[in-house]
Amino acid sequence: MAVGGPAIAGEAENERRVYSEVQAARGEELYQQHCSPCHGALLLGNPAAPLTGEAFRARWEDGKHTLDDLYYIIRSLMPNSAPGSLSKAQYADVVAYILKINNYPAGETELVPRPVAMKAVTLQPH
Repeated sequence: MAVGGPAIAGEAENERRVYSEVQAARGEELYQQHCSPCHGALLLGNPAAPLTGEAFRARWEDGKHTLDDLYYIIRSLMPNSAPGSLSKAQYADVVAYILKINNYPAGETELVPRPVAMKAVTLQPH
C-alpha cells in the first residue's frame, strides 16, 4: 500500500489514510514540545533535517522508504536530547502530524506502531 500518489476512489483511497485528525492533533502538541527546538515550529529544519518540503520529499517519497523507516528513525534517534523517551504511541502521533503537514490525507483510524503494518506503506509523491 502506498501513501500519496494520484487519487484513487473507493477502498484503495481509504487504505492510504493511515492516521486520524485527532491523532495528528496530539502529534502536533508532542512535536512542538519535543521536536520543534531542532526541526523548527514549521518543520523546516535548522539545525536539524527538515520534515517537510523538497528535502523531505526527496528523501522519503522515493518509493523505497516505508512508513516504518520514518517511524524507526524518529523513535530510535529523537528527540536528540533524549532518544526513545516517548512511548511508541506518542511517536506514532508525531509521525501522524508529519504526514498531515505533508498533505497526506487523514482517515478514521489511527496509525498504530506495528512494524509489519507500517512496512507495507510506502511514501509516494502526491
